[in-house]
Amino acid sequence: MIRRSLRWTLIYIAEALALVLLIAIFAGGAALWRLSRGPVPLDVFREDAQTALAEMFEGDLVSLGRLEARYNADEGLILIRATDITVAETGGVVIARAPVIEAGLALDALILGRVQPVTVHVEGGVVSLVRRADGAVGAGLGPPEVVAASARPTGSALNTDAVLELLRDPARSPLLGRLRHLSIENTSVHVQDAVNGFSWLIQDAGLRIERSDTRLAARLIGEFVTTAGLAPVEARIEAGADLETLLLELRARNLFPRAVAPFSGPYAGLGALDAPLSVDLFASAARSEGVRAADMTLEAGAGTIRLGEQTIGFEGARLHLGYDPELGEISLNEGTLASEALTTDFSGRVYEMRGFTDALPRRWRYEIALTDGRSDIPGVFDAPPEWQRIALSGSADAEALTTDFDSFELELGNIDADLSGGLALREVDAGVWLPDIRLEGPIGGRIGPREVLAYWPVALADGARVWVDEHVISGQLRNAQLDLNVNAEALAQGMLPNESLSLTFDFANTSFHYITTMTPMTNASGSAVLYGNAFDLTLTEGRIGDMVMTEGFVDIPRLNPKGAVARFGGAGRAEASDVLALIDEEPLHIPSDYGLDPESVSGLGTVRFEIRRPMLSEVPVEDVIFDIEAEFENISMPTGVGNTALSGGRLRLTANNTTLFAEGDANIGASPAHIVWTEDLTMEAGEPSTRVQLTSTLDSRSFDDFGLPLRRFVNGPVAVVAETIGNGLEFTEIRLTSDLTEAVIEAPGNYWTKEAGEPAAAELTFLIDDTGERVVEAFRLEGNGLEVEASARFAADGRILSAEVPRLFVDGFIETGLSVSRTGEDERLTLLAEGQYFNATGLFTDILDSTGEGGAAPPLAIDVRLDRVNSTETSVYEEVTLAWRSDGAGNDSLIVTGEAPDGQFTAQMTGTGLGEMRRFWIEAPNFGRMLQIFGLYENVDGGVLRLEGALPPPGETGTTNLRVEAGNFTLVRMPVLARILAAGSLEGLSALLNGGGIPFETLEADLTLRDGVLGIANARAAGPALGVTVDGSVDLDEETMGLDGVIAPSYGLNSLFGNLPLVGGLLVSREGEGVIGITFSVSGPFDQPTVFANPLSALVPGVLRRMFEGTAAERAARARAEQQAEREALTAEPEAPEAPTDPVPDGDGAPPPAEPD
Repeated sequence: MIRRSLRWTLIYIAEALALVLLIAIFAGGAALWRLSRGPVPLDVFREDAQTALAEMFEGDLVSLGRLEARYNADEGLILIRATDITVAETGGVVIARAPVIEAGLALDALILGRVQPVTVHVEGGVVSLVRRADGAVGAGLGPPEVVAASARPTGSALNTDAVLELLRDPARSPLLGRLRHLSIENTSVHVQDAVNGFSWLIQDAGLRIERSDTRLAARLIGEFVTTAGLAPVEARIEAGADLETLLLELRARNLFPRAVAPFSGPYAGLGALDAPLSVDLFASAARSEGVRAADMTLEAGAGTIRLGEQTIGFEGARLHLGYDPELGEISLNEGTLASEALTTDFSGRVYEMRGFTDALPRRWRYEIALTDGRSDIPGVFDAPPEWQRIALSGSADAEALTTDFDSFELELGNIDADLSGGLALREVDAGVWLPDIRLEGPIGGRIGPREVLAYWPVALADGARVWVDEHVISGQLRNAQLDLNVNAEALAQGMLPNESLSLTFDFANTSFHYITTMTPMTNASGSAVLYGNAFDLTLTEGRIGDMVMTEGFVDIPRLNPKGAVARFGGAGRAEASDVLALIDEEPLHIPSDYGLDPESVSGLGTVRFEIRRPMLSEVPVEDVIFDIEAEFENISMPTGVGNTALSGGRLRLTANNTTLFAEGDANIGASPAHIVWTEDLTMEAGEPSTRVQLTSTLDSRSFDDFGLPLRRFVNGPVAVVAETIGNGLEFTEIRLTSDLTEAVIEAPGNYWTKEAGEPAAAELTFLIDDTGERVVEAFRLEGNGLEVEASARFAADGRILSAEVPRLFVDGFIETGLSVSRTGEDERLTLLAEGQYFNATGLFTDILDSTGEGGAAPPLAIDVRLDRVNSTETSVYEEVTLAWRSDGAGNDSLIVTGEAPDGQFTAQMTGTGLGEMRRFWIEAPNFGRMLQIFGLYENVDGGVLRLEGALPPPGETGTTNLRVEAGNFTLVRMPVLARILAAGSLEGLSALLNGGGIPFETLEADLTLRDGVLGIANARAAGPALGVTVDGSVDLDEETMGLDGVIAPSYGLNSLFGNLPLVGGLLVSREGEGVIGITFSVSGPFDQPTVFANPLSALVPGVLRRMFEGTAAERAARARAEQQAEREALTAEPEAPEAPTDPVPDGDGAPPPAEPD
């Protein structure tokens, strides 16, 4: 194309010169006279010039600026100059534009009537070189579309050879015969090729041609305008006048092949490189000698290169090529390449070139050395190979697409190889080219699996390669021998025949997976053979975890297509935990699927196994076939219940895809047992597949191991037969029978006891259904004086859903039936008990121990009806009913009624919501009996009781307020009161107290209970013989008291004066006292209180008696306050500061409390 473009460019230049010549002829005569005086306008010829230009460029409109002539006396030239030339079509489309065209014409030739230009200068404008899709070529002034419209078909007008002949012998052209100088400056050059699909723009282009009788010199400069920026280009050509010799120099910078390469054609591949190129080329040639010398330096900067659909980084390259005509070889020197795909230094030579076509050899020999390199071609290698040296020598045939390796030496990492063979590239399918490969020879060095994978092409025997990648972890290969002979068809099919590849090797210290998800084989030694489509391995020693292998094998009968069933197996010695851990791994999961932790099992035995599985990356567990046989000694393992474990066992185990069976003898704690464990591995997920049968005789230690708190209650042997059904240790059904005859049993509270030899038995059936509910299907316990029958249902979270106890009988304690259910939207728990008898002795003493913790009661309904209830050994209530209702929001109610011989007992309690005090009332026909029931006091006989008060809100610790009213009771044998009476010199009343007792008609008191302290205020008791008032507190936790009060003897008479007007209050002071009263104080512990009575206080009237009252209550309150302050200080400051040396008294003069120890 370039040669055609050059031809058309010369034609248009000649046409422009003809135009200038025409103008010169018209202006000849006048110009000679006018030129001597300076530039002469040639406006008279403007119309003729415009017409000539329109015809030349096939345009309609011509615009011409100035047209003038002047004379150059130094060179004897007439200079014709035209400016601002524009040729356009009628529609305004510009065909050609040139700011300046100037021609220097030989004056002597003009005188003779000939036009012979000596110099031509064109400045500005647009020059276009085009090739249309039909092959027509055009060149000229104007944009490409205009020039393309007038392009001439191939073969018309001048051809390339004619143009070259004209340059060699210009005298053959009368018009160009005297041309010595041609220059084109500041011109934009468009080059378009529709055949190969590229469009170039060269701006600021300049062409200068100098011609003499002996030489021809040309120099071209310009800048390629590309999407990557400007690319300066400079070329220089020198030739003899007859073109027998040629010297070429080319220099280009910042030239991006991707921006200038064609989209099709033989050079389209250059567009893959998107990086700046710098080219320096020198060539010298002669027609008679050919190329005499050539040297080229090529440098590429950083960029990218496109390989298929992938773009990789390109860091740079440098290459120096030199041609030695004497040796007839091309040398490659200073070769470097750095990119993500390939990085290396290289050198070499190509020689014995022959079979030239279009100046290129078709056959040659080569010696190439690549050093310190790295290759990362996508899709070829799994990891980038890195080599220290690759040396290739051999021959190549470009027509046959073959190469033979006389020597193929490699040093890749730890691998060295000395191979021979060859490659032959063939088209196996339309557009698919693959090689026939021959390689053979030894492979040495330190070879591990990583090295094998790194330098194993991905597409070569990929089935074997995948197996090595997925299964081999580490190791060393030795004595490797490669024999590879694979054709292109096998590569296309992705499957190698066994005979196409044989790689034999020994291995040592190797680790590999027989199944990738399971513990690998380690420290393995043996030998192996990799065929084209099979793999065999024989193991002589190795380990799987802590299992010592004594033999082993791997047999993969087919690598491609994938899916062939491979066999892996062996035998060894191992701990039981190691064997279980092995079969607990993916994809088997046998122990953990059944709730057994392999680490919890110990024992030693021998194992033989074989595993068969398809050679696929993902294999369903049902397609993994296994057979395991093992015998173990000294087995120990948990039972899944509490801390109990089997120990000292002998066990034989067999397992396959359908069944796991284990049987043997072991100890449960110190108790011998026989165990049979069967797993049905064919059951669907969630279906019970485990059945364990256990026969043993248990003792107290066994109960401890099972986490059963029975040691206090059961002593002696208990024969047990247990059967569990479920999934491993996650039981869904437990059936238990036990013979309790030889055991000694003492139930809690001694409500029932059994001696050894007395018959007793228990049976239990326990289920867990699919929803997680726990069901006690049946429970029965029988013995002398004991009978229990029960069933129950519990939710997965432990909530009881229902229960039935049709028979609960403990001789002397209870005889009743129970039922439990949940009703209503809030699933309120409802309990109904109906029976004949209940012994509640000692039960009510725990009520006063309540701390108020726990919050509001849950939704609950309890109804109890009992024919008879013993509250104490001598107190019996009949027709006892209890009704409790709670809604979980603090709205509670309790009603208890019962019939006693002396009347009806009634108790009520109501709660009105969270955060609210709970009110309660108690009415009892016998005050003394109530005190005995609650374990408070046993020295009161008879009397009626009314008690009302308020309890703290549910879940809160607060103050309980009580109002006590009692009447018509007798107080007997009260030591503290006896001491008070004795101290007040009232021996008669003291004797009465210790004898028949002192009767009281009324008792009133306001009580508070908080933090274990009972506060007493305004308490008074009055009877005919004695009146008492008391204030103070009793610390129930510390068992101390601090009370102050007044006793009034002969209260009936003594108190009469209190009713007198005006003076009654002065004489008696307050209700409950009399004119004569003795003050007293009681303080200290319950067992040794300090009692003080002041007889002198009886001599003063009541209003003055207050001065004689004691301070025991005040001192007790102050002591408690000080103790509370100390506790708070300890809580706030765990590390108390050191006490001062000289303590300073506080405000009341008392020394500060001592620091706690």
